[in-house]
Amino acid sequence: MRDFIGVPLCPAVDHQTLANDTVTARCRATGEPSHLPMMELHTFIIQSITPFRFFGRT
Repeated sequence: MRDFIGVPLCPAVDHQTLANDTVTARCRATGEPSHLPMMELHTFIIQSITPFRFFGRT
């Protein structure tokens, strides 16, 4: 199921997060999951939403 409320990424915390400090971030447009260390989530989000800057602001 796709999320159409305008959130480009959906990070998920699950049993794997607790076991190995990883998080899954799913892209709304493609549904493709990315598994990454929890400490890299902030950087991943910033890099992922950069093309989606609103109203031409940088």
